[in-house]
Amino acid sequence: GSSSLRRTTAKQNGGGGVGSTMTSLSSDHYQEHPPNNTVTVKYDKRKKKRTNTAATLFWGVVVFFVTWLGIVGYFGIGSLSSLEDAIVASAGKRHPMTSNIRIPRHPDDERRAATTTEGQKNVDNQNKIPRRHHRDDDERRTAISHSKDSKTKATVTNPYEGWQPPIRADNKGKTKNAKKCHTWRTCFVANHKCPGKCRDAIDDYSHPPPRPVPDWIPDVTVLRRMLVAGKDERGNPWPPPLVVAAEGTTTAMDRELCEDIGVSGGTNDQNRVLIDAVPIRGRALLGGGGDDAGTTKMGRLPRVLCMVYTMEGSHHGSVRAIRETWAPGCDGFLAFSTVDDPRIPAISLEHDGPEEYSNMWQKVRSIWRFVGKHYLEDFDFFFQGGDDLYVLPQNLRNYLANAVTDPSVEDFFGGRRFQQIPTKVFFNSGGAGYALSRATLRKFVDKGLDHPDCFPTKHSAMEDVFIARCLKNVFGIGLVDTRDAEGRERFHPFAPGGHYYWTPPVPPRTDWYEQYNRLWPPGLKEKCCAPDSVSFHYIKKPAMVRHIHALLYFCDGK
Repeated sequence: GSSSLRRTTAKQNGGGGVGSTMTSLSSDHYQEHPPNNTVTVKYDKRKKKRTNTAATLFWGVVVFFVTWLGIVGYFGIGSLSSLEDAIVASAGKRHPMTSNIRIPRHPDDERRAATTTEGQKNVDNQNKIPRRHHRDDDERRTAISHSKDSKTKATVTNPYEGWQPPIRADNKGKTKNAKKCHTWRTCFVANHKCPGKCRDAIDDYSHPPPRPVPDWIPDVTVLRRMLVAGKDERGNPWPPPLVVAAEGTTTAMDRELCEDIGVSGGTNDQNRVLIDAVPIRGRALLGGGGDDAGTTKMGRLPRVLCMVYTMEGSHHGSVRAIRETWAPGCDGFLAFSTVDDPRIPAISLEHDGPEEYSNMWQKVRSIWRFVGKHYLEDFDFFFQGGDDLYVLPQNLRNYLANAVTDPSVEDFFGGRRFQQIPTKVFFNSGGAGYALSRATLRKFVDKGLDHPDCFPTKHSAMEDVFIARCLKNVFGIGLVDTRDAEGRERFHPFAPGGHYYWTPPVPPRTDWYEQYNRLWPPGLKEKCCAPDSVSFHYIKKPAMVRHIHALLYFCDGK
């Protein structure tokens, strides 16, 4: 931060009054020399007296700042490059290089905590947990090392490991809106006023730091490591708990997210109806999920990279909810967005054409090219969908472990099969997400992306259709039946409630879902979905992501 000393003139007492000078500080650009002090004012008959007074005030200000800067340099507080730093220090809010005094900071800048004297701990205000000391962002950007064995630069140490926005109160009791912020149900209302409770404050994800290096390759395993560690950089539990001990108690539990909550915060919880009717439950995000990995086709559980495409405006909402719920269950996670944010991690890639929904095919092409170049040998399968997708990672991993014997040499392209009408083209629903084996991705990246039969210049929203046509036309790779033994689907293009309450149209009425599934009609009610379901689409509200996650993992009293 830097400051400028600006001299302004304010007229008082009307047009015939006496002009006076007013000194103000702003955070624009530091001026080493003060600006021109000449001002045009009107003087009355006491002109000489007022001139002497103005001169005295001016020279007094100059002497004060010269003296202050000399004292600062003498006592070694540091080289204050701005007047703003001097004023912050003089007000008792020490410069970051000094010790013992807390510094008001932007939520994004919690890591810029002031260093403390030896043996003294800086205590986190929210959870009263002693904090370890953190490097600032400049030091984080220089803490990147590169693997000598890799053909490309790869992040070995992640300067943002453990990063997590603080969970704060919404000015409890001070406003009418704050009184509503004690309940999760408020978070399901459009344009709610409870960013603290709902964990979707825009400020928490604003001002993302730049790429650590120009050719930055994101560390996609950081969330998995944070899940294993079980805490963020402040020592707080991570992922942030959804079902927790009530404030001020040691036994009572806040189980509101386990209640019936509809899409608008009411009690008509259609999603829960399906989840309980099947039933569907999440398996532990860490560990084997209850299955013996040695009995699978692969003889082990595969490593899966999960990816979502998104935009900057969703970072604080949908992406944050994903990051704090299901994403750590994947072996790797990366968001492809319109801006970089190494903290998530999210990266923005250049692609042909504009950044818009009608050009999704070009964006997805750039995603697969990047993933194939940098992560191909690190994972067995690669799963992609949008930021309104909810995934059960262990179910995905268990299913893929039995899909092929060796994903490095066997092709696999699986998801929710559709047949497009009227073209009769087969494809996997992009909304439900689809997975490629390492062997299939290698073919697609090495020969398919720029093949003339793979639509390299096409601009279209139908990325799921074009990748299916490419894989089939060029490599002969078709779709996979991903249903269970009873014909229940695992990959779902709707939310749970949408599948439970869907019914086939009565002729002559039709709908696209019935048409696209005529070769394999979906089951009705609880027969629609497998107990080991993998994904659900159209989970657009961050609060609903957390509610479904709570129902799947935390609401059975386990």
